[in-house]
Amino acid sequence: MRLPRFEYLEPTNVKEIISLLKKNEDAILVAGGTDILPKMKQRIVTPKYVINVTKIEDLKKIEFAEKKGLTLGSLVTLDNISKSKPVIEKFTALAQAAGRVASPQLRNMGTIGGNISIESMCMYFNQSHEWRKGRPHLCFKLGGDRCFVVKGSKECLALFQADTPPALIALGAQVTIVGSTGKEKVINIEDFYTQKSKKVNILKPTDFVKQIHIPTPPKGTKSCYLKM
Repeated sequence: MRLPRFEYLEPTNVKEIISLLKKNEDAILVAGGTDILPKMKQRIVTPKYVINVTKIEDLKKIEFAEKKGLTLGSLVTLDNISKSKPVIEKFTALAQAAGRVASPQLRNMGTIGGNISIESMCMYFNQSHEWRKGRPHLCFKLGGDRCFVVKGSKECLALFQADTPPALIALGAQVTIVGSTGKEKVINIEDFYTQKSKKVNILKPTDFVKQIHIPTPPKGTKSCYLKM
């Protein structure tokens, strides 16, 4: 499957991201692209503009200080998180969760910002345009009026399946979101999620995740991540 036509944009700093999102309403941000590019090929999303943010080095940093805690730029790859010495030693559950995402190839490309922002999924949503054309109705996530996972359900029941958010919630992480005005908002990561499958997180089309901060756990704290 080929990608749909789009205009490619490449900002070099955070201010340029804000400006491009304000000017181009039908735009999406792409970093690793491991989730959004397949969705574009399936025509689940067909943006007019694709904003590649991988040139912004400030968002690729892992910073740790005992008093300040751990700060992860949204573009830090899952592989780098899983192999980071301070993350392994102080935030073990997060290192383990990041190291269990998908495959090595996807962990090398996928970012922490992308992983926490991933959409809920089900076999009826993640399908090609041709497959969906063969069905007389669409599901809630695609603008329809039903859920195919549980027939008769009055709401979407697609699953959210990212690995890192449970570890981040347990570790007391906070997310910094930047809006269209350039103002930053810091929220607890559990408040980042809506608890609804149709729209998983609170991000608006002009918002993006800048970084994630985790306070240093109390001395003697241990954590681990078990994937069922």
